[in-house]
Amino acid sequence: MNAILFIITGLIVLAGSSLTAVAPIWKEKEKRLRIVGVCVTVSGGALGIAIGLKSAAKSDALMRSTAQILQTSGKTLSGVDETLKASKDVLKETRENLDKTKESLEIGQHLSKALAEEKALTAKNLEHITGGEGYCWVVPSTPLPVGLGGNPAYQGNNWWQLGLKNSGKVVLPTCDLRFAPFPTDEEFRKGISPSPPFLFYHFEKVPVLGRRYYRATPYFIKGDRIYSGVIETPTRSFNEVIKFEPDPNDRTRYIPKCTVSEPSEKILEKDCNPQ
Repeated sequence: MNAILFIITGLIVLAGSSLTAVAPIWKEKEKRLRIVGVCVTVSGGALGIAIGLKSAAKSDALMRSTAQILQTSGKTLSGVDETLKASKDVLKETRENLDKTKESLEIGQHLSKALAEEKALTAKNLEHITGGEGYCWVVPSTPLPVGLGGNPAYQGNNWWQLGLKNSGKVVLPTCDLRFAPFPTDEEFRKGISPSPPFLFYHFEKVPVLGRRYYRATPYFIKGDRIYSGVIETPTRSFNEVIKFEPDPNDRTRYIPKCTVSEPSEKILEKDCNPQ
């Protein structure tokens, strides 16, 4: 808009100057044309001055507005800079906290691992001290022949030598068995009580044995009755029943049957010679 006004002003000044220049041609109208030219020129100059002042005023207002905008922008940028600085400090503090948390987690992991290893070692030591969850039990076996060191007093006549077994994978420090022999049918009819009424067996350091193996003991029992007993280990107790049934192929012989169970009556062993 200001450019258009400047063009119009220039045209007016040009017209006034032209009139002043051609005034001498027409002598009779020279005076009048000079006056008109001067007026037009002055008017154009005044209009140019007015437009210039107005433009200057607008430029000044625009400059002040621009200065305010720049000032506001400066404040805004300053605020943004402070915010970024604060954010940077927060990020730094957060990173430090994360590093501390990571360090604490690593310490916790090492501690947990150490505790787990200590627990496993303690459990292993405890298992070796107490024998763990294993138990001992006895099974009837054919007495060793005299030629192999067997006791001649218990050869034949339905005597059975007790063999000691260990169900666990570690040595049992101690194991105690207590049996109550039941009277035979004949003893029951005659009112005779078994003698002795109880059988006690104490074993120490019961070795680890395979399922099919046992260690011979110096104890013998008659294979003509039922024996009901209790097994005591350092940590647990169990029940064992040894029963002899007549051999259908030899009426003078009996076949042993063994059962080991927990107090809850859960069966753990049901064969005197497990495979």
